[in-house]
Amino acid sequence: MLGDTVELEHTASGINDDDTDQTVTIGGVLGTFTSTTEAAGAFDGFFTDGAWSTDLWYGQACSLGDPGEIECSSISTDGAQINWAGGANARLGKYTESTTAAASPNGSNTGGGRWWVEDGQNKQTGKITVGWAGATGRQKELWIRFYMRYQLGFEFNNGGEPGYDKTIYLFTGNSLAIIPQWNSSHPGGGQWAISLGSGGGDELFAVPRITWSDIFGATGDGLFHMIEIHVKMDTNQTDGIGRLWIDNILRGEDTSHDWSGGNSGDQLGFSYFEVYANQNEGTNAGGVGNPAYVDITDLAVYRVTPPNTDASGNPYIGPLNGFTGGY
Repeated sequence: MLGDTVELEHTASGINDDDTDQTVTIGGVLGTFTSTTEAAGAFDGFFTDGAWSTDLWYGQACSLGDPGEIECSSISTDGAQINWAGGANARLGKYTESTTAAASPNGSNTGGGRWWVEDGQNKQTGKITVGWAGATGRQKELWIRFYMRYQLGFEFNNGGEPGYDKTIYLFTGNSLAIIPQWNSSHPGGGQWAISLGSGGGDELFAVPRITWSDIFGATGDGLFHMIEIHVKMDTNQTDGIGRLWIDNILRGEDTSHDWSGGNSGDQLGFSYFEVYANQNEGTNAGGVGNPAYVDITDLAVYRVTPPNTDASGNPYIGPLNGFTGGY
């Protein structure tokens, strides 16, 4: 239960490069867990054969905090892997929800998570948290893929680029937080990158520059787009890896990246991430309506090398059911 201390004996693959037992305690939003890492195995308390996935659909509609609906936390089949208790944050009567309306018809076509964005800065319904540190320990290398859709006609800043739009927020649990996002402070404005929320060394930018409107249109195109990242923590500020894919195209890459900024605590790896943490700023009252929605579904996380490779031979999770996004 959240807030309790739970000891879990589990296994881990070589991705952590740990040959001896270790104990990891993570507090805060995920509660407090203690775990001991031993040998490799199929299920380690979070990952099965090094992979985990969800469509964010649990067989019936549910929400995060809506008093008129079932709480997703009470029916979630994702167990402790997802915390549906990240704050209700109602926006004009709307709540984060799991619904068939958020299904990707070319993906799993079951359901998905829907977030509602009210006009203004950081006015979105509650985030959810995906975490593994309590079960498997912190991970030094991860691939994360998901599909994302903005409501048809969705606008940022009256048809401009978002000030920022934090799709996921990946934490070490120490000082580093990295964010795959569009951000107007990036060179040229609105550029896609993995940026730094706190701590760390260097950001990783898409090359050539690509903006939110390059992918979704001046206003939202109403289509699901595939987003994937690969991050490997550095050991010495020169051997980290970062890769960015959008719609199955490699948009950015660095194989000598400094994520940690030399912080040994951050070099232990990543602990959890938040889904759709905040944004700046929706302006939809005069268009599609206020609030407007953002859908996320078919989320997958690997801590072992995925079986697929992109057009350049890089390992990645890749498309679900061949759906590369954007159509």
